[in-house]
Amino acid sequence: AYTGTTAVQVLEKHLSADLPAFANVAPELPIPMEVETLVRTLMAREPRDRPKDARAVAQWIHSLLQRGVSADAPAVMAVPASAGGQSTRPERPDAALAATFSTSSVDAPPLTQSNATEKVFGDIEPGPPPMLRREFEQYERGLIWRRRLLGVGAALLVLGGMASAVWYFGLRVPPALTAEVEPNDDPREATPIEPGVAISGVIGHRARRERGDRDIYVLQTTPGAVFSVQVSGVPGIDLLVEGYTAASADVFKVNQGGVGEGESLVDIKAPEDRVFIVVRERSVEGQTPSENSTDAYQLLTTPQAP
Repeated sequence: AYTGTTAVQVLEKHLSADLPAFANVAPELPIPMEVETLVRTLMAREPRDRPKDARAVAQWIHSLLQRGVSADAPAVMAVPASAGGQSTRPERPDAALAATFSTSSVDAPPLTQSNATEKVFGDIEPGPPPMLRREFEQYERGLIWRRRLLGVGAALLVLGGMASAVWYFGLRVPPALTAEVEPNDDPREATPIEPGVAISGVIGHRARRERGDRDIYVLQTTPGAVFSVQVSGVPGIDLLVEGYTAASADVFKVNQGGVGEGESLVDIKAPEDRVFIVVRERSVEGQTPSENSTDAYQLLTTPQAP
């Protein structure tokens, strides 16, 4: 009853399409509606809509053969379910058929066991040749390969995600900072800086009444490297810039500019691979340090040829 250009299309119709009407498939054959009803009931998708066992089917067929049916007899449909959800179809299907047969006109010769098969199915032309087994095997192999490809694709996606995470969190070089990260008034919390990249900072809240804010930066370099330091001025503040190593050895100290002026120093030689650079206000005895400046300074270190 199902047609298609390929075995797969026919298989899909068997799985999802509704059973076509007999009149559409073979309109020239006088197939009784009761026979179609029997076939549709046997092929119902829901188990609850089918006969409960083979005995019920046998009784149904026996009733058809004994009573005789015609092509013009009305179809016998399944009795609707009751309000309680249980089917009200009689246990013996021929009981429901008998009520219909009793009011039906039988114009065609009755069906009997001897001629039922010949009358109903004898004139049907042979259908298309059966689907080849190799088509199903090809379809099955295609499904297997599809599942394998999906599995490989999922594995590749997972591996790609893991590689991206490793690169992002472990191998990727983070961009250089362009602004200080507070708090940075302790060497353990120093803001890292890159040579040739300017970074901004502000003189913020005082650490104590007599000691102002200080910003500590750490420059990663190589021992013996030469570099310069430049710090732009902040209005109303006399900045001081100094450098030292992790062992607290002084490297440089500069306070040549006055209030509001910047500071610069060249030809600084790094004794170690890390140099800490401190930017703060110059302390004046008896003067309260400034705090919470709204003007930022710019710190820039530049490599120099030895």
